[in-house]
Amino acid sequence: MTRAEKFWDRIADSYDQTEDRFETLHVQAMEHTKKHLQAGHVVLDYGCATGGKAFELAGHVQHIQGIDISSNMIAGAQRNAAARNIQNVTFAQATLFDERYADESFDVVMAFNILHVLPDARQALRRIAELLKPGGLFISTTPCLREKQALASRLQLSVYLALIVVRLVPNILTRFTFADVDALFAGGSLQVIETRVFYHQVSSYFVVAQKIQGTENLAHNAH
Repeated sequence: MTRAEKFWDRIADSYDQTEDRFETLHVQAMEHTKKHLQAGHVVLDYGCATGGKAFELAGHVQHIQGIDISSNMIAGAQRNAAARNIQNVTFAQATLFDERYADESFDVVMAFNILHVLPDARQALRRIAELLKPGGLFISTTPCLREKQALASRLQLSVYLALIVVRLVPNILTRFTFADVDALFAGGSLQVIETRVFYHQVSSYFVVAQKIQGTENLAHNAH
């Protein structure tokens, strides 16, 4: 088990309470995500945690497959699904590269608040493009920790960085700017079609990108 798995397993039971303080960002992200979903969509929720966002979006699509590296997060998501009697959302402990998921098998891939804790975000985006059907959508939010933050969030970030130094938490935390996130898509097969900035204690960058095959050096629309 990796340090990252151990970390997310350890905080799984308190994850939902931690997320509550960012409810304002969650509401905005869900509002804009729903505009891009259709009843027939098959969706992958990458880094699904305990399933909260998948449950909220389940009524707008055909099926959502949630994946997370943490077995405790997945166990929590499965309990929550059973408690809510939601039938069109399933969960599995898996990575993006799990062979159960074939190329071009999803209409939408969602990744909320995960790109900044990946060891290689560009590699993840390449794999996401493979998993998407032509014309499929990638929808994400990313905390951009080099942009505007409230004092409390800056202090918490300082504590987290200190914990990285003493190896108590995974040493993966990219402090993106909005421009850094934009740059991840340069030259790839995901063309950004919408960006928005949300702010509540931290700056969160909402991005929608579309898979376009055979297109290079793709530009994206402005905010």
